[in-house]
Amino acid sequence: MITAEKSPEREEEEANPRAEAFLEIICRVPAGEVEAALSACGIGPTAEVEELVLKSRECYKRPKSAVRFFRWAGQSVSHTAYAWNLLVDILGKAAMFESMWDAIRSMKQEGGSGLVSVATFASYCTAGNIKDAIAALDVMDRYGLKHDAVALNSLLSAICRVEGRVQDAQDVFERTKATIPPDGDTFAILLEAWEKEGNAVRAKSVFGEMVVRIGWDAANVSAYDSFLSTLVRGGLLDEAFKFLQVMRSKGCLPGINFFSTAVDLVVRKGDYLNAVAIWHMMVSEAGLVPNFSMYSAMIGLHCNAGSIDDALGLL
Repeated sequence: MITAEKSPEREEEEANPRAEAFLEIICRVPAGEVEAALSACGIGPTAEVEELVLKSRECYKRPKSAVRFFRWAGQSVSHTAYAWNLLVDILGKAAMFESMWDAIRSMKQEGGSGLVSVATFASYCTAGNIKDAIAALDVMDRYGLKHDAVALNSLLSAICRVEGRVQDAQDVFERTKATIPPDGDTFAILLEAWEKEGNAVRAKSVFGEMVVRIGWDAANVSAYDSFLSTLVRGGLLDEAFKFLQVMRSKGCLPGINFFSTAVDLVVRKGDYLNAVAIWHMMVSEAGLVPNFSMYSAMIGLHCNAGSIDDALGLL
């Protein structure tokens, strides 16, 4: 007999009899009767079990019942930071925003200020409420959340995940950059978003501002990677190589994403000198490991150029 595979989450739930019993009640009983049924089952919750139940897909499918379970469990145990996060996330994903804010207010009143992750505000974007998500950034400090680059980056990332809304993220950045100093992650998020849009003009503008505001940082690989990849895919290969040389002089290099794209393009163009230079920079300077297709492309290029020894060396 063939049995369906269980997810790790489900296996974890079934490994805990209490969690399994509570979930059975949540799935079987109407939301309005959940608390009475839980009290009548004769089993008490623990903080660990509460988290286990709340992170289950059953609670995400039944947000009203999840709230009832959370309230019932709170009569016996103190809610952990993770439990609060899970509840807020459940309500946000269900677009129950008034209840979500009520939960955050309650969390603050119970002394849990600052425990709810800024990522929970991304629920607005998931539901398509970009304006509400942006407004939430302005009031986060009222709920114990820092009004800083971490919060800004969480919001920008959430907006950029919504197709066609990159300009909204850029507008948020322009409006807040005077009061919330951006960091490397801020620019990396925007550059990755403009890369997906294929907008080299906006990418160059963001990159220029990044250099002015935070300077050069070898750790900011993803930002350099996205910027150069945008230029290359936009047909601006020569310009990308010029920027690459500047980065190199500052001790900064992009990641494998750019090098893979660049190698593919120069090999297809038969640009032997640039291909060899890029390969050396990638392997010897950036310390990156090429993939199989990159090796194959370079071996073919060396063979076509008559550099058999170099081709055998790569092989």
